[in-house]
Amino acid sequence: MTGDEFAIVIKDQNNIDEVSKISQKLITFLSNPFKVVQNEIFITLSIGVVTNQIKSDSAKDYLRDAEIALNKAKKVGRGKFKIFDKKMYTNLLQQWNLESELQKAFKNNDFEIFYQPIYSVSRKKVYSFETLIRWNHPRFGYISPKKFLQSAEDIGIINPLDRWVMYRGSNNIKELSKSLGEDFNISINLSPVQFALSSLPIYVKEVIKKTNIKPSSLHLEITENTLLSDIKSALRIMHSLKDLGVQLTLDDFGTGFASLSYLRKLPIDTLKIDKSFIRDITTDTQDRAVVDMLIKLSKELNLNVIAEGIETKKEYKMITQMGCDFVQGYYISRPIRFSKLQKSITNIQTKNYDN
Repeated sequence: MTGDEFAIVIKDQNNIDEVSKISQKLITFLSNPFKVVQNEIFITLSIGVVTNQIKSDSAKDYLRDAEIALNKAKKVGRGKFKIFDKKMYTNLLQQWNLESELQKAFKNNDFEIFYQPIYSVSRKKVYSFETLIRWNHPRFGYISPKKFLQSAEDIGIINPLDRWVMYRGSNNIKELSKSLGEDFNISINLSPVQFALSSLPIYVKEVIKKTNIKPSSLHLEITENTLLSDIKSALRIMHSLKDLGVQLTLDDFGTGFASLSYLRKLPIDTLKIDKSFIRDITTDTQDRAVVDMLIKLSKELNLNVIAEGIETKKEYKMITQMGCDFVQGYYISRPIRFSKLQKSITNIQTKNYDN
Protein backbone atom coordinates (compact mmCIF):
# COMPACT_ATOMS: atom_id res chain seq x y z
CA MET A 1 0.00 0.00 0.00
CA THR A 2 1.11 3.59 -0.65
CA GLY A 3 1.30 6.46 1.83
CA ASP A 4 -2.27 7.63 1.34
CA GLU A 5 -3.83 4.16 1.65
CA PHE A 6 -4.90 2.09 4.64
CA ALA A 7 -6.71 -1.21 5.14
CA ILE A 8 -9.62 -2.14 7.41
CA VAL A 9 -10.38 -5.74 8.29
CA ILE A 10 -13.97 -6.47 9.36
CA LYS A 11 -14.37 -9.80 11.12
CA ASP A 12 -17.40 -12.07 10.80
CA GLN A 13 -19.07 -9.92 8.17
CA ASN A 14 -19.81 -11.40 4.78
CA ASN A 15 -23.08 -9.67 3.91
CA ILE A 16 -22.59 -7.48 0.82
CA ASP A 17 -25.36 -5.05 1.84
CA GLU A 18 -23.84 -4.52 5.28
CA VAL A 19 -20.35 -4.06 3.85
CA SER A 20 -21.77 -1.50 1.42
CA LYS A 21 -23.42 0.42 4.28
CA ILE A 22 -20.17 0.47 6.26
CA SER A 23 -18.24 1.72 3.21
CA GLN A 24 -20.73 4.51 2.57
CA LYS A 25 -20.64 5.56 6.27
CA LEU A 26 -16.85 5.85 6.11
CA ILE A 27 -17.03 7.96 2.94
CA THR A 28 -19.69 10.22 4.44
CA PHE A 29 -17.84 10.63 7.74
CA LEU A 30 -14.54 11.59 6.10
CA SER A 31 -16.26 14.03 3.73
CA ASN A 32 -16.72 16.38 6.71
CA PRO A 33 -14.00 19.06 6.96
CA PHE A 34 -11.17 18.79 9.49
CA LYS A 35 -9.78 21.83 11.28
CA VAL A 36 -6.01 22.13 11.16
CA VAL A 37 -4.52 25.32 12.66
CA GLN A 38 -7.73 27.25 12.06
CA ASN A 39 -7.94 26.00 8.48
CA GLU A 40 -10.63 23.70 7.16
CA ILE A 41 -9.23 20.70 5.28
CA PHE A 42 -11.43 18.66 2.98
CA ILE A 43 -10.53 15.12 1.94
CA THR A 44 -12.29 12.47 -0.09
CA LEU A 45 -12.21 8.73 0.41
CA SER A 46 -12.33 6.01 -2.25
CA ILE A 47 -12.75 2.41 -1.16
CA GLY A 48 -12.04 -0.96 -2.73
CA VAL A 49 -13.78 -3.85 -1.00
CA VAL A 50 -13.05 -7.57 -1.18
CA THR A 51 -15.01 -10.17 0.79
CA ASN A 52 -14.11 -13.74 1.68
CA GLN A 53 -16.73 -14.89 -0.79
CA ILE A 54 -13.81 -14.48 -3.21
CA LYS A 55 -11.46 -17.30 -2.26
CA SER A 56 -7.78 -16.30 -2.34
CA ASP A 57 -4.63 -18.14 -1.34
CA SER A 58 -3.09 -15.40 0.78
CA ALA A 59 -3.57 -11.99 2.39
CA LYS A 60 -1.43 -10.59 -0.44
CA ASP A 61 -4.02 -11.76 -2.97
CA TYR A 62 -6.82 -10.13 -0.97
CA LEU A 63 -4.89 -6.84 -0.92
CA ARG A 64 -4.29 -7.12 -4.68
CA ASP A 65 -8.02 -7.62 -5.31
CA ALA A 66 -8.93 -4.73 -2.99
CA GLU A 67 -6.47 -2.53 -4.92
CA ILE A 68 -8.11 -3.49 -8.20
CA ALA A 69 -11.54 -2.56 -6.80
CA LEU A 70 -10.10 0.69 -5.41
CA ASN A 71 -8.76 1.72 -8.82
CA LYS A 72 -12.16 0.96 -10.32
CA ALA A 73 -13.79 3.19 -7.70
CA LYS A 74 -11.36 6.04 -8.47
CA LYS A 75 -12.21 5.88 -12.16
CA VAL A 76 -15.91 6.31 -11.37
CA GLY A 77 -15.18 9.45 -9.36
CA ARG A 78 -14.15 10.65 -5.93
CA GLY A 79 -16.00 9.49 -2.86
CA LYS A 80 -17.07 6.12 -4.30
CA PHE A 81 -16.62 2.48 -3.39
CA LYS A 82 -16.50 -0.67 -5.49
CA ILE A 83 -16.78 -4.31 -4.44
CA PHE A 84 -14.33 -6.66 -6.14
CA ASP A 85 -15.55 -9.40 -8.43
CA LYS A 86 -13.54 -11.81 -10.54
CA LYS A 87 -14.55 -10.06 -13.74
CA MET A 88 -12.50 -7.05 -12.63
CA TYR A 89 -9.37 -9.20 -12.49
CA THR A 90 -10.14 -10.78 -15.86
CA ASN A 91 -10.66 -7.32 -17.40
CA LEU A 92 -7.39 -6.12 -15.88
CA LEU A 93 -5.49 -9.03 -17.41
CA GLN A 94 -7.09 -8.28 -20.78
CA GLN A 95 -6.10 -4.63 -20.40
CA TRP A 96 -2.48 -5.57 -19.65
CA ASN A 97 -2.45 -7.85 -22.68
CA LEU A 98 -3.92 -5.10 -24.87
CA GLU A 99 -1.28 -2.62 -23.71
CA SER A 100 1.50 -5.14 -24.39
CA GLU A 101 0.18 -5.79 -27.90
CA LEU A 102 -0.18 -2.05 -28.50
CA GLN A 103 3.48 -1.52 -27.69
CA LYS A 104 4.40 -4.21 -30.22
CA ALA A 105 2.00 -2.75 -32.82
CA PHE A 106 3.58 0.68 -32.43
CA LYS A 107 7.08 -0.73 -32.94
CA ASN A 108 5.95 -2.82 -35.93
CA ASN A 109 3.93 0.02 -37.51
CA ASP A 110 0.71 -2.04 -37.50
CA PHE A 111 -1.50 1.05 -37.81
CA GLU A 112 -3.23 2.34 -40.91
CA ILE A 113 -5.12 5.51 -41.71
CA PHE A 114 -8.56 5.37 -43.31
CA TYR A 115 -10.12 8.47 -44.87
CA GLN A 116 -13.79 9.44 -44.66
CA PRO A 117 -14.93 12.02 -47.22
CA ILE A 118 -16.59 15.26 -46.17
CA TYR A 119 -18.95 16.29 -48.96
CA SER A 120 -19.73 19.84 -50.07
CA VAL A 121 -23.49 20.18 -50.58
CA SER A 122 -23.26 23.26 -52.79
CA ARG A 123 -20.35 22.11 -54.97
CA LYS A 124 -21.51 18.47 -55.17
CA LYS A 125 -17.97 17.22 -54.63
CA VAL A 126 -15.58 15.98 -51.96
CA TYR A 127 -14.30 18.89 -49.92
CA SER A 128 -12.13 17.19 -47.32
CA PHE A 129 -11.21 13.90 -45.65
CA GLU A 130 -11.19 13.05 -41.97
CA THR A 131 -8.34 10.77 -40.89
CA LEU A 132 -9.43 7.73 -38.86
CA ILE A 133 -6.71 5.50 -37.47
CA ARG A 134 -7.16 1.72 -37.41
CA TRP A 135 -5.06 -0.95 -35.72
CA ASN A 136 -4.40 -3.77 -38.18
CA HIS A 137 -4.26 -6.58 -35.62
CA PRO A 138 -2.66 -9.83 -36.87
CA ARG A 139 -5.46 -11.97 -35.36
CA PHE A 140 -8.52 -9.73 -35.07
CA GLY A 141 -8.15 -7.60 -38.20
CA TYR A 142 -8.90 -3.88 -38.12
CA ILE A 143 -9.68 -2.56 -34.64
CA SER A 144 -11.57 0.70 -34.07
CA PRO A 145 -9.72 3.51 -32.24
CA LYS A 146 -12.44 3.53 -29.57
CA LYS A 147 -11.05 0.22 -28.35
CA PHE A 148 -7.39 1.23 -28.04
CA LEU A 149 -6.83 5.01 -27.91
CA GLN A 150 -7.33 5.25 -24.14
CA SER A 151 -4.81 2.45 -23.64
CA ALA A 152 -2.42 4.20 -26.04
CA GLU A 153 -2.71 7.26 -23.83
CA ASP A 154 -2.14 5.21 -20.67
CA ILE A 155 1.11 3.67 -21.95
CA GLY A 156 2.45 6.93 -23.39
CA ILE A 157 2.34 6.32 -27.15
CA ILE A 158 -0.63 8.56 -27.97
CA ASN A 159 1.51 11.61 -28.80
CA PRO A 160 3.87 9.91 -31.29
CA LEU A 161 0.83 8.12 -32.75
CA ASP A 162 -0.99 11.45 -33.18
CA ARG A 163 2.08 12.96 -34.82
CA TRP A 164 2.37 10.05 -37.24
CA VAL A 165 -1.29 10.43 -38.25
CA MET A 166 -0.87 14.16 -38.86
CA TYR A 167 2.26 13.74 -40.99
CA ARG A 168 1.11 10.67 -42.94
CA GLY A 169 -2.41 12.02 -43.50
CA SER A 170 -1.16 15.41 -44.70
CA ASN A 171 1.38 13.82 -47.01
CA ASN A 172 -1.15 11.39 -48.50
CA ILE A 173 -3.73 14.08 -49.22
CA LYS A 174 -1.06 16.29 -50.74
CA GLU A 175 -0.17 13.38 -53.07
CA LEU A 176 -3.83 12.79 -53.88
CA SER A 177 -4.43 16.46 -54.71
CA LYS A 178 -1.42 16.48 -57.03
CA SER A 179 -2.50 13.24 -58.71
CA LEU A 180 -6.09 14.39 -59.40
CA GLY A 181 -5.23 18.01 -60.12
CA GLU A 182 -7.58 19.47 -57.50
CA ASP A 183 -7.13 20.65 -53.95
CA PHE A 184 -8.48 18.56 -51.08
CA ASN A 185 -8.40 19.35 -47.39
CA ILE A 186 -7.44 17.02 -44.57
CA SER A 187 -9.10 16.95 -41.13
CA ILE A 188 -6.98 15.68 -38.24
CA ASN A 189 -8.42 14.92 -34.80
CA LEU A 190 -6.30 16.33 -31.99
CA SER A 191 -6.35 14.22 -28.83
CA PRO A 192 -6.55 16.06 -25.48
CA VAL A 193 -2.95 14.98 -24.77
CA GLN A 194 -1.68 16.36 -28.07
CA PHE A 195 -3.64 19.60 -27.77
CA ALA A 196 -2.25 20.25 -24.28
CA LEU A 197 1.37 20.19 -25.53
CA SER A 198 2.97 23.61 -25.86
CA SER A 199 5.07 22.18 -28.71
CA LEU A 200 1.97 21.44 -30.86
CA PRO A 201 2.24 24.61 -33.02
CA ILE A 202 5.93 23.85 -33.64
CA TYR A 203 5.16 20.34 -34.86
CA VAL A 204 2.27 21.53 -37.04
CA LYS A 205 4.66 24.03 -38.63
CA GLU A 206 7.11 21.18 -39.30
CA VAL A 207 4.39 19.07 -40.94
CA ILE A 208 3.42 21.96 -43.22
CA LYS A 209 7.04 22.46 -44.22
CA LYS A 210 7.88 18.77 -44.77
CA THR A 211 4.73 17.86 -46.69
CA ASN A 212 4.42 21.18 -48.51
CA ILE A 213 0.69 21.14 -47.85
CA LYS A 214 -1.13 24.46 -48.00
CA PRO A 215 -1.70 25.60 -44.40
CA SER A 216 -5.36 26.35 -45.14
CA SER A 217 -5.81 22.74 -46.32
CA LEU A 218 -4.88 21.41 -42.90
CA HIS A 219 -7.96 21.34 -40.66
CA LEU A 220 -7.45 20.47 -37.00
CA GLU A 221 -10.44 19.13 -35.09
CA ILE A 222 -10.71 19.85 -31.37
CA THR A 223 -13.51 18.49 -29.20
CA GLU A 224 -15.62 20.81 -27.10
CA ASN A 225 -14.69 19.10 -23.82
CA THR A 226 -10.96 19.35 -24.59
CA LEU A 227 -11.25 23.13 -24.73
CA LEU A 228 -13.30 23.45 -21.55
CA SER A 229 -10.67 21.80 -19.34
CA ASP A 230 -8.54 24.97 -19.55
CA ILE A 231 -10.10 27.63 -21.75
CA LYS A 232 -7.29 30.21 -21.30
CA SER A 233 -4.55 27.79 -22.38
CA ALA A 234 -6.80 26.51 -25.16
CA LEU A 235 -7.26 30.00 -26.58
CA ARG A 236 -3.52 30.63 -26.52
CA ILE A 237 -2.76 27.42 -28.40
CA MET A 238 -5.58 27.99 -30.89
CA HIS A 239 -4.34 31.47 -31.74
CA SER A 240 -0.82 30.08 -32.25
CA LEU A 241 -2.22 27.50 -34.66
CA LYS A 242 -4.29 30.11 -36.50
CA ASP A 243 -1.12 32.18 -36.96
CA LEU A 244 0.23 29.28 -39.03
CA GLY A 245 -2.74 29.57 -41.41
CA VAL A 246 -4.44 26.27 -40.53
CA GLN A 247 -8.20 25.88 -40.13
CA LEU A 248 -9.75 24.94 -36.78
CA THR A 249 -12.90 22.87 -36.31
CA LEU A 250 -14.90 22.51 -33.12
CA ASP A 251 -15.78 18.83 -33.10
CA ASP A 252 -18.69 17.02 -31.38
CA PHE A 253 -20.40 20.35 -30.74
CA GLY A 254 -23.42 20.05 -28.47
CA THR A 255 -22.11 17.15 -26.40
CA GLY A 256 -20.20 19.30 -23.89
CA PHE A 257 -21.20 22.28 -21.82
CA ALA A 258 -19.71 25.21 -23.68
CA SER A 259 -21.67 28.41 -23.40
CA LEU A 260 -22.42 30.54 -26.42
CA SER A 261 -20.23 33.30 -24.96
CA TYR A 262 -17.23 30.95 -25.26
CA LEU A 263 -18.20 30.09 -28.82
CA ARG A 264 -17.90 33.75 -29.83
CA LYS A 265 -14.37 33.93 -28.44
CA LEU A 266 -13.01 30.80 -30.10
CA PRO A 267 -10.90 31.39 -33.25
CA ILE A 268 -12.60 28.57 -35.14
CA ASP A 269 -13.59 28.24 -38.80
CA THR A 270 -15.98 25.31 -38.67
CA LEU A 271 -18.57 23.82 -36.35
CA LYS A 272 -19.16 20.07 -36.55
CA ILE A 273 -22.55 18.97 -35.25
CA ASP A 274 -22.31 15.73 -33.30
CA LYS A 275 -23.97 12.68 -34.82
CA SER A 276 -26.00 12.10 -31.66
CA PHE A 277 -28.22 14.99 -32.79
CA ILE A 278 -28.40 13.73 -36.37
CA ARG A 279 -29.37 10.16 -35.48
CA ASP A 280 -33.03 10.96 -34.68
CA ILE A 281 -33.39 14.14 -36.70
CA THR A 282 -36.14 12.69 -38.90
CA THR A 283 -38.28 11.53 -35.97
CA ASP A 284 -37.41 13.74 -32.99
CA THR A 285 -38.65 17.32 -33.23
CA GLN A 286 -36.35 18.48 -30.41
CA ASP A 287 -33.20 17.15 -32.11
CA ARG A 288 -34.41 18.70 -35.36
CA ALA A 289 -34.87 22.07 -33.64
CA VAL A 290 -31.40 21.88 -32.05
CA VAL A 291 -29.71 21.08 -35.37
CA ASP A 292 -31.63 23.85 -37.15
CA MET A 293 -30.59 26.31 -34.43
CA LEU A 294 -26.93 25.26 -34.63
CA ILE A 295 -26.86 25.68 -38.41
CA LYS A 296 -28.41 29.17 -38.13
CA LEU A 297 -26.00 30.05 -35.33
CA SER A 298 -23.03 28.99 -37.46
CA LYS A 299 -24.23 31.20 -40.30
CA GLU A 300 -24.59 34.17 -37.95
CA LEU A 301 -21.02 33.63 -36.72
CA ASN A 302 -19.68 33.19 -40.28
CA LEU A 303 -18.68 29.59 -39.60
CA ASN A 304 -18.81 26.59 -41.89
CA VAL A 305 -20.96 23.80 -40.52
CA ILE A 306 -20.53 20.03 -40.95
CA ALA A 307 -23.19 17.48 -40.05
CA GLU A 308 -21.60 14.12 -39.22
CA GLY A 309 -23.35 10.78 -39.05
CA ILE A 310 -25.53 11.20 -42.14
CA GLU A 311 -26.60 7.64 -42.98
CA THR A 312 -29.82 7.94 -44.99
CA LYS A 313 -31.22 9.93 -47.90
CA LYS A 314 -33.94 11.28 -45.62
CA GLU A 315 -31.35 12.66 -43.18
CA TYR A 316 -29.34 14.11 -46.06
CA LYS A 317 -32.36 15.88 -47.56
CA MET A 318 -33.48 17.29 -44.22
CA ILE A 319 -30.04 18.58 -43.24
CA THR A 320 -29.42 20.17 -46.64
CA GLN A 321 -32.83 21.88 -46.57
CA MET A 322 -31.73 23.48 -43.30
CA GLY A 323 -28.75 25.01 -45.14
CA CYS A 324 -25.93 22.81 -43.90
CA ASP A 325 -22.68 23.40 -45.83
CA PHE A 326 -21.04 19.99 -45.57
CA VAL A 327 -22.06 16.44 -44.67
CA GLN A 328 -20.17 13.36 -43.56
CA GLY A 329 -21.39 9.83 -42.98
CA TYR A 330 -22.13 6.43 -44.46
CA TYR A 331 -24.70 7.87 -46.87
CA ILE A 332 -21.81 9.56 -48.66
CA SER A 333 -19.09 7.03 -47.94
CA ARG A 334 -17.61 4.76 -45.33
CA PRO A 335 -13.96 5.36 -44.34
CA ILE A 336 -11.65 4.32 -47.19
CA ARG A 337 -8.12 2.95 -47.36
CA PHE A 338 -5.70 5.29 -49.08
CA SER A 339 -4.97 2.76 -51.83
CA LYS A 340 -8.65 2.87 -52.89
CA LEU A 341 -9.24 6.58 -52.34
CA GLN A 342 -8.70 7.85 -55.87
CA LYS A 343 -11.25 5.46 -57.40
CA SER A 344 -13.75 6.15 -54.61
CA ILE A 345 -13.58 9.91 -55.17
CA THR A 346 -14.60 9.46 -58.80
CA ASN A 347 -17.61 7.38 -57.75
CA ILE A 348 -18.66 9.88 -55.09
CA GLN A 349 -18.39 12.92 -57.36
CA THR A 350 -20.41 11.35 -60.13
CA LYS A 351 -23.24 10.22 -57.86
CA ASN A 352 -26.40 12.29 -57.39
CA TYR A 353 -27.19 12.20 -53.66
CA ASP A 354 -30.32 14.33 -54.02
CA ASN A 355 -32.23 11.68 -55.99
